[in-house]
Amino acid sequence: MNKLSIALIAAAFAGLAFAEPAAKARSIVIEPKSFVKDRNVRIEKDNIDNFQYARLANFDTNAPLTAVSYKVTAAQAGKWHVLLDLRSGAAVALDQDAALAIVEAPADPKAGISTNAPLASVHVTGSLGDEAWQIVSLGVVDMPAGAVIRLAPRSDATTAPVPRYTDLRRITLLDPDFISETREAVSGNK
Repeated sequence: MNKLSIALIAAAFAGLAFAEPAAKARSIVIEPKSFVKDRNVRIEKDNIDNFQYARLANFDTNAPLTAVSYKVTAAQAGKWHVLLDLRSGAAVALDQDAALAIVEAPADPKAGISTNAPLASVHVTGSLGDEAWQIVSLGVVDMPAGAVIRLAPRSDATTAPVPRYTDLRRITLLDPDFISETREAVSGNK
C-alpha cells in the first residue's frame, strides 16, 4: 500500500468514528392535500385566515359519511406525539361525543389480524354555534408504516343528532424526546 491509500483509509475510518446517526425530524406537519381522498371529504379554504382544511360532510348522499383520514408513510413511522387541529360542527349544545379521533395499526392478514387495531383514541367535543378550532392530543403513539390517523364524526343519531360537519386542518407529529426536555428560550438579542 502506498501513503495515499493509507491516508484515504485512515480518513474513512475517522469519518466513521465521528459519523452522527441520521437526525429525526422534531416535527412533521401533515396538510389536508395529503389526506385520503374520500367522496365526502372536500378541501376548503378559510377566506379570513387563508389556510386550507379538509371538511367531512354529507356532500354525496350516495356515499357513506366515514372519516377524514391519513395513512402514515414508512418515513413517518415511529414514536410520535400526535396532535389534530380540528373543529366540529356539532348539531347540539355541549355534545361530548361529536367525533372520535383515533390511530389504528393496519390489519395484518398474515398474522391473523383482519381488522385495524386501535393504538390510541379520544372523544372530540363540540357545541352548536361554537366553531372554534381545537387541538386534540392522541398522546405518544408508536405508529407502524401504514397506520391510519382518522377523525370520524359520531354516526349514531340515537343519543344526539349527527354533527353537520367535521373539519381537520392539520395533523402534527412531534418528537416526544424533543418536547419532553426543558429548553432555554431563544433570545433575539446577542
